[in-house]
Amino acid sequence: WNLAANAAEKAGDFKRSAGFFQRQNDVLKNDKLKPERFLQELEARAKWNIGPLPPDRHDNYLIMTGFPRSGTTLLENVLASHPGIATCEETSSLIASLHTAYKVPMKADPKCEDLKLRAQLHRRLYYANMARYVHKDSPGVVIDKTPIIGANIKYMEKIFPNKRYIFSIRHPYDVVLSNFKQDYSQNIAMSAFNDIYDACVLY
Repeated sequence: WNLAANAAEKAGDFKRSAGFFQRQNDVLKNDKLKPERFLQELEARAKWNIGPLPPDRHDNYLIMTGFPRSGTTLLENVLASHPGIATCEETSSLIASLHTAYKVPMKADPKCEDLKLRAQLHRRLYYANMARYVHKDSPGVVIDKTPIIGANIKYMEKIFPNKRYIFSIRHPYDVVLSNFKQDYSQNIAMSAFNDIYDACVLY
């Protein structure tokens, strides 16, 4: 379906191409993956009352984000060519370490008294995981390039209150359509791109 969609697009038959891309995405769909759950998790984390954390000493770690298909890979490649910059591409360091730090369900802490400790643990785990992907000796700057984690900004500003970000922006029409056309490995975030409507909601 992907080949047929691209062929129809090159031939200028855009309506037919869109139909083929939709067939491609219908094949990819996993009914167990609900994009609305991704949004619910974002909103829940945004409301966690973590409180102020100790200073974050990793001033040279930046996060490159923005909606997927917004040109972050091109920018990453340009920055990686600098000898003093180490870029780390989509390591999943934030989400993987979050699941470890908050492994015990929130309902086990009805007063959420240990959220501050969990947040500190999460920050330590994040930087420890990121260090595994830095392949330059003592770089001046380390960049975590993971577009979709920008959706977690309300949570991230709590554990990284002074973090600096590189945020890429591309026209919404272009970026939604580009994501709809991709043959993505499926998870609850990427599943939104199987449908134009869900992709717009996620954006």
